[in-house]
Amino acid sequence: MKRSILGLSVIGVVLCAGIASIASAQGVAQPAKQAEAESKPLAVGDAAPALKVGKWVKGSAVNSFEKGHVYVVEGWATWCGPCKTSIPHLTEMAHKTKGKATFIGVSVWENDPAYTQKVEDFVTKMGDKMDYVVAIDTVHDDSGHVAKNWLKAAGQDGIPSAFIVNGEGKIAWIGHPMTMQEPLDKVIAGTWDIDAAAKAFKDQAAVAAKERADREKQMAAMKPVMEAMKAKDFSKASQLLDEMIAKDPANSMQLKMTKFSYMMRGDESIAYATAKDLAQNEFKSNAQGLNQLAWTILDSKTLKNPDYDLAHAIAVQAVELTKGEDGMILDSLALAQFKKGDVDAAIKTQTKALELAKDKADEETMADMKSRLDQFKAAKK
Repeated sequence: MKRSILGLSVIGVVLCAGIASIASAQGVAQPAKQAEAESKPLAVGDAAPALKVGKWVKGSAVNSFEKGHVYVVEGWATWCGPCKTSIPHLTEMAHKTKGKATFIGVSVWENDPAYTQKVEDFVTKMGDKMDYVVAIDTVHDDSGHVAKNWLKAAGQDGIPSAFIVNGEGKIAWIGHPMTMQEPLDKVIAGTWDIDAAAKAFKDQAAVAAKERADREKQMAAMKPVMEAMKAKDFSKASQLLDEMIAKDPANSMQLKMTKFSYMMRGDESIAYATAKDLAQNEFKSNAQGLNQLAWTILDSKTLKNPDYDLAHAIAVQAVELTKGEDGMILDSLALAQFKKGDVDAAIKTQTKALELAKDKADEETMADMKSRLDQFKAAKK
């Protein structure tokens, strides 16, 4: 269920970001090979690297950046949801700037030996929705030329990621393609302040570097916890997490959520004690956090001794904070009431939840909530 926090790492949730690190961890890219092929750092204001690809799939090949012309080079992948979302937007911008800018989407990080055919099939299926130049990186992992000399060199560990190359062959902007329209228009018009952009990128890179260092430090600290969980020594894992919380109170909420999530698969009594702690402290005034806790308990199919009384109490706390006007939170309360055997209350609460959510929730969520109401009513017969 979408509101459950089980399975989510609160140290870092990875969607399309950080796939290069994942690939290395899985053995797709050898560390020694990466060290030998270290790329030159790339920042806004630098000369654009050469654009070497494995194959041009759609449109005319771009073998060099012509003076006086603007280019957009974007890294994407067939498996990346946000990349798919941005494709129509890139097509729209490519049409709008036709003759002034050339858009090039390079598939990277496919992590599949059969990546060439995979990308070609994807591009064919997209048809006119992907109406710009498309290429495939030199190899399928994070040691590809574009992956290494563009994305990695610029510290871009997530995709989609776009680079604007100005008429002088310099990198004028780096970022998410969905935020590219204004800088692209200014680069084309010749009004873009590349010096200011370079400074901003440098500042952002410094922040990102610190965040990466913090994540690495956190993951190193988490390693003994994960080893204890693997050995099913849940008491030790809990103790280690408590020590981390004591040393890092600023991140107590995240660490306690991690503890709750881990212990839901390990020692349920510790998980429930942690949920109570969160409800009384970090989530005391956080209705959405409370809702996640309650729903995680209610929706689990693997708990041996589900504490529905606790889930109900937490759900009630969330409802009180929102004054009973949040349909999704009422949905959780209704399920808690049903699990506790109060079917009449569950039907009444779920009916109100549906009414409140009808103009806010998506179709799938509404259908899900309606099916629960049907379940409650069926139990009444």
